[in-house]
Amino acid sequence: PNGLAVSFCQPIADSRGRVIIPVQTQTPDPDGALRKLGIRFDERIGLTYDYGSSRMLIGAFRDNDHIDWHLGGTVPIKPGLSSRGLYEPTIIERTDGSISRVFRASNALCPHRPRYKWPIISRDGCETWSEAQPWECSDGSLIESSSTGSRLFRSATDGQLYWIGNLCIHGVRPNNNMPRSPIVIARVQEEPFALIRDSIFVIDRAQPGEHPDTQHSNF
Repeated sequence: PNGLAVSFCQPIADSRGRVIIPVQTQTPDPDGALRKLGIRFDERIGLTYDYGSSRMLIGAFRDNDHIDWHLGGTVPIKPGLSSRGLYEPTIIERTDGSISRVFRASNALCPHRPRYKWPIISRDGCETWSEAQPWECSDGSLIESSSTGSRLFRSATDGQLYWIGNLCIHGVRPNNNMPRSPIVIARVQEEPFALIRDSIFVIDRAQPGEHPDTQHSNF
């Protein structure tokens, strides 16, 4: 109902030759009514956005001129973990063929709660997903992160997975979308899927005299 929303999108082509596009839909309440809390609905375009019930739009090439599209399954998340749902993920295909996504989530309506990045995995081609859990480091520790987009990619040089995004490594707690500095890069351990903490490297940070809300990751 009311279409699909696409934002901060990083589509990929997987090893099956399919096009995989992250999308968001409205989240129905148990009685079937569309969720009202934490969403914004734009009557002009007939779309809800920002409260993300996250799915994948999957396209399989039928021939050179036609793509058959269908929606993959919804990502499960426990109620209350994010006041705006899960949205704007970065996605990657792992060496075993599974698909991982890392989401942003928000504490805009519940600032007392900690905030992280949220990884999930699908082992059946994006039809079903694991439940979202905070993204741990390889040593079992957790680093908070503001509600910001990020990027996973596989290096063409060494074949390893890397992640670029915002981490609160200097003691500043996340508050909704902020802070968006520093921006870091880190290697990613594929199994179990985790950030390698001692690989975290600061790419850039707010410099002396710059605004404290300098943004290094806003699109």
